[in-house]
Amino acid sequence: MKSSMKKIETIRNLIEAGHYDEAENTIQGFESDLKRVSSLYLEAMLNNQKSFLCFRRGLLDEAIHGFINSIMLFKRAEEAKEEFDENKKLVNVSFSFNGLGLAYYRKGQANSAFNYLRKALEIRFNLGDESLIASTLNNVANLLVEAGASNSALDYLAEALDVLKGVKGEKKASITAMVYANIGNIHTDEGNMKEAAEYYQKAWDEIQKEKNWEPWTASRILFNLGKNYINNGDLNEAKDKIDTAIELQEKLSETSKLAAVALSRSLLSLTRIHLRRNENNIALITAERSITILHEHKDPTLGEAYLLVGWLHWKQNELETALENFKDAIKILDKVDDTEVNDIEAYSLLSGLYTDLKLFDEAEKALKHAQTLLTDPEADERVLILLYAGYLAQRKGELERAEKFFHQAELESGEEDAFNIELRSVLYIAQNHLLQYYLSKKPESFLQVESSLRSLEQIDLWKFYPTENLYYRLLQATVTLIRAEFQEALEEIDKIIEKAIEMNLGQVKESASILRNEVEDIETEMQTHSYSDFLPDKLNILQRQMNQFDKVLEPIPRITPI
Repeated sequence: MKSSMKKIETIRNLIEAGHYDEAENTIQGFESDLKRVSSLYLEAMLNNQKSFLCFRRGLLDEAIHGFINSIMLFKRAEEAKEEFDENKKLVNVSFSFNGLGLAYYRKGQANSAFNYLRKALEIRFNLGDESLIASTLNNVANLLVEAGASNSALDYLAEALDVLKGVKGEKKASITAMVYANIGNIHTDEGNMKEAAEYYQKAWDEIQKEKNWEPWTASRILFNLGKNYINNGDLNEAKDKIDTAIELQEKLSETSKLAAVALSRSLLSLTRIHLRRNENNIALITAERSITILHEHKDPTLGEAYLLVGWLHWKQNELETALENFKDAIKILDKVDDTEVNDIEAYSLLSGLYTDLKLFDEAEKALKHAQTLLTDPEADERVLILLYAGYLAQRKGELERAEKFFHQAELESGEEDAFNIELRSVLYIAQNHLLQYYLSKKPESFLQVESSLRSLEQIDLWKFYPTENLYYRLLQATVTLIRAEFQEALEEIDKIIEKAIEMNLGQVKESASILRNEVEDIETEMQTHSYSDFLPDKLNILQRQMNQFDKVLEPIPRITPI
């Protein structure tokens, strides 16, 4: 009996370590041994581990069937009055109920999940096993979060942490890490990114206290920590964490559907990092790898993947290809529940793309649809809609209306600005003033351009975004040209062109190149005039309506949103 128990413990350790094939081989060997030993208890315990393996591999129906079968075997063993340690039996029965609860939770069947977790919790409280109690409290908290009861979930998690004070050994670190990670998840859902980052870091610190930390739990913590760094603009830290998560998930994904889907989502986060860095080729390769995995497993995150690929093609000015990807994304997202944020992002992006294609009616329809999806008027996604409403108004020549939208987006962007709306809004406002100056030649419009560009430098983390910085430099170069500081402007334009080529930003390169050609033409024309005729002083250029300088303003850079 002792050797059999030791084998079952070995199987569980292999599963927790992510060695699924080895665990399966050990199970098959043990099943052969059991044929020579008639024990319903041992059969039930082994069946528990087989079910646990199915759960970890994402085979939820097989896991549910297996855990139910284990419970029935335990009952049969009891009816047969088979001798077995009562506490060990109850621990394993609670394992079956807990497994059922988790499997039903993953299937989205909340009532069944809660009933089984409650049974597991009742048994574990009677046993007085603090690590098992804390683990189950953590699982119940997950379920409450899904049900929208975050405050109740926090109460359960606080109780779990309190129970864990009496636990010693490495197991404490693993469970504590999961509890901290779930508290971080709740703060993320509520937009408290600073608090979320603190708890994710606590979770990562805890799990590293184990000598052989569990890779599945570690990968999830690293993924969440990486996503949080992305939202805060720290792309180096984000990449470090996401890369490590991917490394762990790649090993697990070979034998686990669950890990494969997690890997695809980590790859999408890595795609976002590459997009922010304008590493477009790597971003496309990473996104397509994610799409391959998501297609294979028919996971709804496929919609988000198509959205990112569409965004990438838009950045490269491949508008028709971008449109195809956005439409594919929307087809998938529209069929899936609980994708409100991605739906709003998709329709907002679609609006901006239609605007660039000059399909203004379609852009208006897409924006209106995004607005109908907005259930919370204070959600971050509202500022995304405002930004694209301003973008549409600007492209239609409704500059005053556009400026109102941009200012409103800037004001509502909030402290935790997941979409970098404040940064983009200020850039658009500067561009808007430049367009107003182009149409009116009023000095105050030009001065407002300069003021907007200066205020951009006051935004936290703005230097983390190289694309926006290049647009900023191009707008600054345009301002420098209007001031007739030709040599300085041309030197800057050449640097911008070089950087745009390096970053594969075709639209910026095109705008900068046109600007350069026009300025060379102006310089040629001005050779027949004295500079004093054109520019008695730098401010006079703001008062004179010289046709030559219209040429400078014509290729005002188009800022592709998000």
